[in-house]
Amino acid sequence: MTWKTGNEDCLLHVTKRAGDSLEGITITTRMNGEKTTITALTGTLSPGSAGDPADVDSVMLTIFNAQSQSATKKGTLMSMMLVLHYPPAADTHSSRKAHFDAPTFAVLAIGSLALLLTTRWFTVRVLHWPQTACHHIAAFLPLLMGLLFMGLLRAFERRGDKVDFAILISCAFGFALSLTNLLILSRYSRILGAVFLLIYGFLLFVATLWMIAGGI
Repeated sequence: MTWKTGNEDCLLHVTKRAGDSLEGITITTRMNGEKTTITALTGTLSPGSAGDPADVDSVMLTIFNAQSQSATKKGTLMSMMLVLHYPPAADTHSSRKAHFDAPTFAVLAIGSLALLLTTRWFTVRVLHWPQTACHHIAAFLPLLMGLLFMGLLRAFERRGDKVDFAILISCAFGFALSLTNLLILSRYSRILGAVFLLIYGFLLFVATLWMIAGGI
């Protein structure tokens, strides 16, 4: 969940919560102008803020034995307290919607364009490329698309966007692009297509199970 700490956004993730006790804490925010990741095994929640325990729009998070790391600094803290503020209600809805939509629509747009541009109709009849050139391009397209999606989704994730569903769609596009290689007469393309098909098929299967277990 995204909170506010001071004027900065704070992305908080926990693996387990039991009442006011937290375990497996990861906090991503900006400190002194740098993106900083703070991890801690345990922590506790308290209502209100430091100056106003009755503040219903804030909670105090105290973490213990925390590890802090940024691009230029790394340190260990015995304990650390952060005052987390609830984002405004209007911002919460629009933020969640944007976090879900941006990666998903980006993957859909790029993947669909890739499928269109690599069809035989487009490459041979529109661009008038020789079929041998199309075979070589199609053979490595699943790999190139995989690298592109990895970089794209990582960038969205660093921005705080939700990329779970976009990962599933990426694997589906990789599977589809690999499947097209098996339809090409070139033996070279078919072999690479089979390899990428197995890889993306495995990733698609694992991603689907992960989504089901995570309850999307």
